Amino acid sequence: AYALCRLTLHADPRDLDANTMLADILVERQDFLGALGYVSNLVDINPGDMGARLRMATVLAGLGCYEATEQVMSQVSPGTQLAYDNLVRWIRQMLANGAQSGNPGIRAIPTGPGQSIRKFIRPSMPARERIANLVGLILARRGDAALWDNLGSVLVEEKDLLGAEAVLWRAL
Repeated sequence: AYALCRLTLHADPRDLDANTMLADILVERQDFLGALGYVSNLVDINPGDMGARLRMATVLAGLGCYEATEQVMSQVSPGTQLAYDNLVRWIRQMLANGAQSGNPGIRAIPTGPGQSIRKFIRPSMPARERIANLVGLILARRGDAALWDNLGSVLVEEKDLLGAEAVLWRAL
């Protein structure tokens, strides 16, 4: 299924079924960074799709973007939350685990025009922290659909942290 969906996306990057299946496969593998691009594609293609928003909330919670997860969850209708009860409970559990561990999570980092992002990302930081801050900076610039299309298709190919970080730098 994974290979067929990837082939489908090469022909049509906006294919809803292929993006949905790839997002679900990667979430099941708990590869939230890889799933981020596919769920972003789903939300960009159809912003009113509540199921896509729940998938986005799942991925954001898995990445530790708790603030963004709460924001997305507030936009999901109560009826949809009831229909996807197990998924909503999992998202709430991820949020609770993050709060319990005292982890503030990844926050969107707004930068003003001409403001250096180097203060948020220093070479001395651990790779995971640099990646978290890069994701935060990208979240703050969420409006660029082309960025998310590119990010989703490339991140899935990356297996190492440094490769993923390089992709995020290019996307930023």
